[in-house]
Amino acid sequence: MENVFDSATVSDSAKILSSARIWDLAKVYDFAEVYDSAQVYDSAQVYDQAEIFGQAKIFGQARVYGNAQVYGDARVYSDALVYGDARVYGDARVSGNARVYKQTDIAWVDRVGTGNSMTLHRTETDGVEGWRINAGCKHWEAPTVAEVCEMVRNNVAGGPAEWKECYVDVQTISRWDRQVRMALVYLASMVEESE
Repeated sequence: MENVFDSATVSDSAKILSSARIWDLAKVYDFAEVYDSAQVYDSAQVYDQAEIFGQAKIFGQARVYGNAQVYGDARVYSDALVYGDARVYGDARVSGNARVYKQTDIAWVDRVGTGNSMTLHRTETDGVEGWRINAGCKHWEAPTVAEVCEMVRNNVAGGPAEWKECYVDVQTISRWDRQVRMALVYLASMVEESE
């Protein structure tokens, strides 16, 4: 099959269409579809009726399954799981021990501060649920949404090194600070913590 490289496998009724590519030890099976310019690689798996399309990338040990969709310029990686009826798109970044089963497990803003996305998603480590925020090249994890948001607020209050490296004026940094703080309010309002 073209667009399938290395030891990657496509089986059952799965489809790789358009300019989509899979390689390394990636697996696509059942009725899953990967199309447009999407990519699946490393040891990632896509199965059931999941769809990956647009410019989306699935890699690392990530798994996407159920009726989940990942599209746009979204990235799902590390040991992340996206499943159920979850939709991940735009510039969302899902990583770490993510467990995204439904839309209230994830929220993101496509452009904040220096122009990177900011994603808040549910995690599970050793059976303990928590939350993670990915923002640019940094991430924070905590047991609750409030705690992880507070970690990001504290980082912004300290004037992140990444912003200082941009050599921008005080007004720009002040605007970025407001963007991050407003994004945190939005992200927290879009997710639902377990009771």
